[in-house]
Formats: sequence, C-alpha cells, structure tokens
Amino acid sequence: YTPYMEQFLDRLQHQDTPESRRRGLVAWEPQEGDVIVATPPKAGTTLVLQMAHCLRSRGDVSFEEINKDCVPCLEMAYDAGVPLDLDQRYVPRLFKTHAWFPHVPGIDNSGVRVVCVIRDPFAIAVSFYHFLGSGWFFSKDDIDIDTFIQGFVVTGRGEPTDYTSNAGIFHIIRSYYEHRNDDRVLLMCYENIVKHKRVHARKLAEFLNVPCDDELLDQVGLLSSKEWMSAHATKFDEHFMKLAINEKAGLPKDAGLRPGSTGKVRVGKDGDDCISVETRAMLQAAWEEVLQPVTGCRSYDELLAKLDEELYSGWYDVP
Repeated sequence: YTPYMEQFLDRLQHQDTPESRRRGLVAWEPQEGDVIVATPPKAGTTLVLQMAHCLRSRGDVSFEEINKDCVPCLEMAYDAGVPLDLDQRYVPRLFKTHAWFPHVPGIDNSGVRVVCVIRDPFAIAVSFYHFLGSGWFFSKDDIDIDTFIQGFVVTGRGEPTDYTSNAGIFHIIRSYYEHRNDDRVLLMCYENIVKHKRVHARKLAEFLNVPCDDELLDQVGLLSSKEWMSAHATKFDEHFMKLAINEKAGLPKDAGLRPGSTGKVRVGKDGDDCISVETRAMLQAAWEEVLQPVTGCRSYDELLAKLDEELYSGWYDVP
C-alpha cells in the first residue's frame, strides 16, 4: 500500500466501527415483518430505499434524510447516533445493510424478509472510487482509480472471518445469489431496475405486502428518478453520518459535503473504460475465482441472462 492508501484505510475504520457493527448485526433483534435491503456498496442501494419507502408511504418525501429518518443502516447506525429500535412511521419497517448474507440479522426468522440487490462489480468498483474519492476519504490526486480498485476492491476485502469485517463485493454478490430461491428473499439486479423500474416497483410492492396501483407506480417513478433525487440531494447524502464520524476519522468536519463532492446520487455512468487493462484483468480473475464456480457464468452479462431466465421470465407479462 502507498502511504495515501494506508491513510485512507485507517480513516475508513471509523465509518462502521466493530462496536457499531456488533450492535447492528448481532445485538439488534429484528421484528416479524421487518424488511432488510441488503446490497453491496454502490449497487443502487439509495434508489431501492427510495422506491421501497415511497411504496409503503404512498410517496411521502417529507423526511430530512432517508438513511436517518426512514431506513437506517444497521452497521452504521450506532456510529451515526441513529437508534434502530424506534417505531417507524410506516410499515413494514425498513432497514439497510451492506453485509453479506450470512451476517444479515434475522435470516433464521421466517418473519424477516430480505431484498437483495446486485450490480455489475466492475461498475461498483468505479462508482465506489468516485464516492469515496471526491473530497471525502481521499483525494483523487493522491489515489488513482487503479490503485484504489486493485488495493481495496480486489485484494482489500474478501470472505469475512466474523461480523466485524466487511465482505468483498464478489463475496457479497455470491452470498445473495446462493439465496435467490428463498421465499423470504427478493433478488433484483440494479441494471434491470433502471431499465424496467415500473415492473420492479410492482414486484417490490408485492414483496413488501403493500397495496399498489398505477397512480402510486407513477409517483414512485417520479420520486425515484435521478432528476428528482439529484434535485433533492441532501435527502440522500448521509450528511448526518458524515458530520458524526468525519472528525473522529481525522477528516475535516464537512468532508464529503463540500460543493463538488460526489453524493449518493451521481450523474454519469460507471463504466469500466476508465480503468487499466491490468485492473480489468484482476477484476475478471476475482469473478472467475469467487462467482463463476457458483453461478456457472463467465461474466456479469451471462449472470443477468441466467437470472432473466430463472427468476424474471414472468415479471414482464404485466405492462
């Protein structure tokens, strides 16, 4: 690691401390009917949270910040000063996590349901770099995208030894895929959500057990659009969490909140054309080691096609 990478990794330890992870992933007890949205980082989490909240509330967007007021993050709540056990205004109660499936609370409780969202890991890697490196945990002048992906995304995280560790994105995707046929799990792909949002909103409403009609689907489509969410960016930027942890991590209090910082809703695409051939090869090798033996697929495109055939073939019958 370069000194800048070591500094970044040291700072990152303050985002979800072992005590915060213990409280959210081990000590916290979900209630029957709770729904947990589980995703790798930068896999469309905020989009799905907004869709789910708008479905259960019929479009109530009066909240200040969605992660604080509507859908708390289990492993980050304690560090950010957000209580998990308060009654939520709407049902079902919603929570989010970036944990891999074995660490999702309540998976042995038949009354807890899990919405799992996956995304092309190449795109996740690029988006993760822009999110953490645009004036928050590091400067892009200090850590280039190839160094970040090779040293953090590919080799920095893998299969966690216990709840205190984050899993790597390939291991998270594998763990969700392995439970794709569970009755209490709804597995969705970010790319399909964006392409067929109305269809996925209807399926999500069905999974949440909330009534849904065309008027509500129109509302969800509008309120979860990139245009609407970008225009109301402070509702999705986790500013309360950044203000709580930044100084503890040795960062300026307003790091990640200054003009030009990349928030949760980023305009632009997260293709892999900006990374080197070597980095793409390392990502592909990780895919072949972790995901190909389980999925039988050589690429994410192949996995999408497989899931379209196995899980989603009947989803598109209703316009």
